[in-house]
Amino acid sequence: MIVRVALAFGGLTFVLTGVAVLTSDACRSVIWGQSGSDRAGRFSATCADVLTDGGMAQSTAGAIAIAAGFALIIAVTLDLATAKYRSLPDRP
Repeated sequence: MIVRVALAFGGLTFVLTGVAVLTSDACRSVIWGQSGSDRAGRFSATCADVLTDGGMAQSTAGAIAIAAGFALIIAVTLDLATAKYRSLPDRP
């Protein structure tokens, strides 16, 4: 159960990050990366108002983040739906 909540929360944060990237005027290029220590790193999206080498275009980064977020949310809800379907009694 806690894994499902964590996945749903993670999916929601990915969707919100994607929307924030897409709606930001100061985000023409995005560099995805990891910040923090190796054991407790924090995934981050760094926006730049100019196109940078190694950066991803705003629309691409936003679309990938939103798609990844929805994939996580669908994985959680699909698992719950199939478990609920299996618990239903057989019908003639």
